[in-house]
Amino acid sequence: MASASKQTVFGFGTNLDWRPTQFVKVFPWNRVCSICGLVPSVVAMLPCCSCILCLPCYNRDAYDTNRCPLDGELFQENDVVWSTFTKDTILKRRIRCWNADNGCKAKDVASAVLEHFTNDCEFHTVSCPSCRGKFLHQDVSNHMASVCTARSPLKRKPRRSPRANESSDVMAALKKISSDNVLLKKQLESLERRITCDSDSARKVSCSVADKTVKAALEGTSSTGRSCSESECMLKVSSQVRDVLAENERNTRAFITQECNRIMKTLTEKFKEASSMGDADPLSRTLLLSDLSESIDDCLKRLDGEEALTRQDAARIVSPLAISSLAGASGALNVAVPPALRRR
Repeated sequence: MASASKQTVFGFGTNLDWRPTQFVKVFPWNRVCSICGLVPSVVAMLPCCSCILCLPCYNRDAYDTNRCPLDGELFQENDVVWSTFTKDTILKRRIRCWNADNGCKAKDVASAVLEHFTNDCEFHTVSCPSCRGKFLHQDVSNHMASVCTARSPLKRKPRRSPRANESSDVMAALKKISSDNVLLKKQLESLERRITCDSDSARKVSCSVADKTVKAALEGTSSTGRSCSESECMLKVSSQVRDVLAENERNTRAFITQECNRIMKTLTEKFKEASSMGDADPLSRTLLLSDLSESIDDCLKRLDGEEALTRQDAARIVSPLAISSLAGASGALNVAVPPALRRR
């Protein structure tokens, strides 16, 4: 049932239909349906008890039985009194604005208040999306900005400064270089182990060759029937051993020199290829090639300046060669050096 302060009309074909409204002067009892409490455009007054029914309630509850749905009294259909009210009678009644509970003081005929409510009223309310409180539409933004405690501040992404962008680029480049260094270190350690093993094998072969040379020399000496003195035999054996070791030394130097030249050629070709692609920084490629070239030149000078080549010397000489070879094979020439890391 509708409250005494608000009544709801229907069936008039206006914007008042089905909208609870505060009428300045409420409708009398004979205009209000006794069952649903609405104010219809058509009412039926039953003769037995003066009950008022709207057309839907009459058709549903009384038409088939001719009995009042409230007190059960029988009635004749011909005794029912029907009344009809026009749309104008409703639009001319004075009502209050539907925002009266929100503070609006507007009060006029229904047609004028409908226009006011649609276009001019400033007391429409909305619910805060955070705290669900009810606020005037014109005040809700201030509430959300300064009063609402349920609302969390908007999370804004901080704008990155150019310096932050540069730091990010440097960190990315350092991570790439660190990753490449780890791989290069593993490959270099593997290569050094192979160099050490090969050096040990070469020394064993050299000793074996020397032993065979000494043995052959001694056998040759025996076959002469001790025709020469012991000192002469030793001199002959020493000479042959020195010849074998010198030959091994020459072969080793020739091999390393050949590797130096081959790797320099490969690096030069890789440098030209990386330059033509244009992906990396030209300065970084130039610095890399210059450093590797200096290392290889030092290797060649060390070869020329040392009379004997030990295993440690061989490992030190071959290390820059290994780095150079791995740099060319792994695409290190294509790594761009960030501006913040370039040497000046």
